[in-house]
Amino acid sequence: AAGPRLGRRVQHVIAGARAGVWEEIDGAVVVDGIALESGEYDLTLEAGGVAEGVAISLLADGGFVLLDTVTTPELEAEGLARDMIRAVQETRKAAGFEVSDRIRLELLFADAGDLAKVESAFEIADVAGETLAREHVLGDTATGSSMEFETTVTAGTYANAGVVTVRVSRMEAIR
Repeated sequence: AAGPRLGRRVQHVIAGARAGVWEEIDGAVVVDGIALESGEYDLTLEAGGVAEGVAISLLADGGFVLLDTVTTPELEAEGLARDMIRAVQETRKAAGFEVSDRIRLELLFADAGDLAKVESAFEIADVAGETLAREHVLGDTATGSSMEFETTVTAGTYANAGVVTVRVSRMEAIR
């Protein structure tokens, strides 16, 4: 409590602190020219007035992290492409493929928007590389090729608006 030491000046210090007329100098808090001693104040950092589309978190050391949470069409497309990587990996596992098996991949989209998104982000997300797909087809209808295994990803399983059919075959199994 600063009252006994500061006397009548304590009201001036309180008003100055509320008005934001204070600074930290060499680890000491000075309010409108009056230095406060340790134990006479509590210095806390609070996040407030955060704009929409922004997330903020305070760190223990007094710093903070500010994250832009606004998504763009490009980010959404890349996210869906990465979802397709997950779907292909789950299909490979269900098919009993070895981790190192190179595959032929078909991703068939019932929703044209899903197809367009994955096509636009296929290279950025490295779908072929991440799934070891040496050949791939993206489309809305099957190619007619004989494939070893097929799964269906229902709409909304990931960020997909429509059904996606994942068809895979090991490269050496393609005839």
